[in-house]
Amino acid sequence: MKPTHTLFAIFTALLSSCGESGPQPPAKGTPAFYWAAAGETFKAGDYVKTNDHLEKLATGEYAARAVPWRLVLIDGMAQGYADLADKFEMGGRANKTNPAPFRRQVSAYRNRASQLALGFGEALQKFEKSNPSGDVALEFAFPAGAAKQVAALNKVAEGLAVADSDLPATEKQALERAVVLAVSRAVGAGEDSAKAREAFASGAAKAPVDVFLRGMAEAAVNRAEIFAPLKADQPDRFKFFCEQAAGLAKKLPDSKETKELKTKIEEMVKKGAKKR
Repeated sequence: MKPTHTLFAIFTALLSSCGESGPQPPAKGTPAFYWAAAGETFKAGDYVKTNDHLEKLATGEYAARAVPWRLVLIDGMAQGYADLADKFEMGGRANKTNPAPFRRQVSAYRNRASQLALGFGEALQKFEKSNPSGDVALEFAFPAGAAKQVAALNKVAEGLAVADSDLPATEKQALERAVVLAVSRAVGAGEDSAKAREAFASGAAKAPVDVFLRGMAEAAVNRAEIFAPLKADQPDRFKFFCEQAAGLAKKLPDSKETKELKTKIEEMVKKGAKKR
């Protein structure tokens, strides 16, 4: 081998060696891979894929970090689709000449909300059984989106149709809004998204377990609403989420917020009973 060729071979080997010694990405299919992928898709606003990744981490070394994140995420997603269904239902009533397209959307959104709600209920059961204590880590950046009402949906509620080309953006805004509010509730900020954002100033947040559980109890009440008599009208599921909310409320320390929550749950139960 000529000297120049020898030097080139040595240089190539050194480059290869340097590349191999650098940090390597997690191997595909490993828990670390799904955790990293969840972070990337969440930042990109792809909540469906984020949920898929987090669901794969429901058990194992990442469970304590993934489960709270997934609970908040699917709480928001379910609420987002429920909000879409409600607005389109109002639009169908307002548009007397052509309500059919609105009603089709109501059915589609309510089905999605129902599926996500069931996933939320199952995940919440597992979280409760883990007997969480101390602080609940929410290891993700504050989500994109705004807490204000989606302007396009206000028009929908008045009976104005959304162009097919504009519908994906409207759906995205509705989901982002709902996830922002779900995160805000999880850290005890109510609907004050600015306050909630401050909790994530470091890129993640922690919530005292009582605060987080209260947020999840409020979420369970909202999930019950999806199955209420004038919505999906599924009594067993409606009852399940009411009981889940009530069970969580019993674990909370006495406070003004806890009292208000219990009153809200009682009103929800009565509301369901009166409609039957």
